[in-house]
Amino acid sequence: MTRQAVFQTLSTAFYGWRQRRLAMAELRDLAARHPEALARTAGECGLSTRELKQVVAKGTGSDALMQRMMAAYGLDPELLAHDSPELMRDIELACSNCGAKRRCASTLKRVTARAEAGGFCPNAEQFAELSLADTR
Repeated sequence: MTRQAVFQTLSTAFYGWRQRRLAMAELRDLAARHPEALARTAGECGLSTRELKQVVAKGTGSDALMQRMMAAYGLDPELLAHDSPELMRDIELACSNCGAKRRCASTLKRVTARAEAGGFCPNAEQFAELSLADTR
């Protein structure tokens, strides 16, 4: 790995860490000053306050990864959200709370993402079932 690539990797990691820290600080401030606003915001997202805090703590990027993984299974996120909003919410929450985002991103760069997802993706089984149901 070149020196520039190492710097870029560290810079990206630091930026992500800083953004999560800022978001968590804002969330704590909102919870302390306006707990009803926090509850309302969480509710608008279809989450409990605890779930919203968990999602913010895990950082961003899961939505794009989720959509790419669903595409690897031949699934349409918009169609699923329309047909089964509760199921889509559960899938989104699982992706948001996933601790394997780096592995997911790395795997999605290869054409074998679908085959490898079972080893780390919390939604792999659900995606496989949905994909199988689409082919029937």
